[in-house]
Amino acid sequence: KALTELAKGNYKSAISLYTDILKITPDNPEAKNNMGMALQEAGSLEAAFQKYKQAAEQKPDYVEAHINIANVFKNKGDFDSARKAYEVVLKLNANQAEAKHLFAALSGITTPTAPKEYVEKLFDQYAAKFEKMLTEQLEYQIPKLIHQKLFKNIEPDGLSKVLDLGCGTGLVGQEIKGFCSSLHGIDLSQSMLLKAAEKNLYDKLYRGDIVEFLSLEPLDFDFFIAADVFIYLGELSELFRSIRMRTSRPGKLIFSTEHT
Repeated sequence: KALTELAKGNYKSAISLYTDILKITPDNPEAKNNMGMALQEAGSLEAAFQKYKQAAEQKPDYVEAHINIANVFKNKGDFDSARKAYEVVLKLNANQAEAKHLFAALSGITTPTAPKEYVEKLFDQYAAKFEKMLTEQLEYQIPKLIHQKLFKNIEPDGLSKVLDLGCGTGLVGQEIKGFCSSLHGIDLSQSMLLKAAEKNLYDKLYRGDIVEFLSLEPLDFDFFIAADVFIYLGELSELFRSIRMRTSRPGKLIFSTEHT
């Protein structure tokens, strides 16, 4: 039940349940680690850090606890300590995708693309609070801006068949659903797709890697939309090539970029 509450984003309830669990089984490293995750999501970063440390001290080969410790250092801006903590993870598991990627990033090494396992985990974790964080805290405007750009030169009923690349919870879908004859979405995160499905916006949803999908599946779309997606893909030549060469219609690609 505690894990379910954590996955749903009910962090206070999860903390309460893990507190009860640890009263019964005080030497439970998994419960300490998961309670740390709930505390972190609830905004108690230092308390979470202590739980992660306790879990790692109790179970020195507990990879998940060590990753969480490294992530706390990263989030606090202590990149030197984060890099060392990711090294600990890689000594335990040299193929741990998240640690490999973030260690490389903190070491100034540019990799062609982020590992799929890392991106999938990242968005599965964020799914419960994703929209609230984007719309309320970050005042996210990209779907509205895409809508504005689209209808400057296109009739309101002129979108026809659309593929939403990295559709997430369906923020772009909300903006354009009423103007397409068919709207499909693809995303790597199952948790994000479940949120999108709840809105009943998409005629079809696919779970998978965007580049693989574009290179293998029939592409019968008039528009391809990618809102805040490219930063998670890295190398883009195959994506552009697939859309250019494989689409059966004279389609258009609309995308956003990040400027730092």
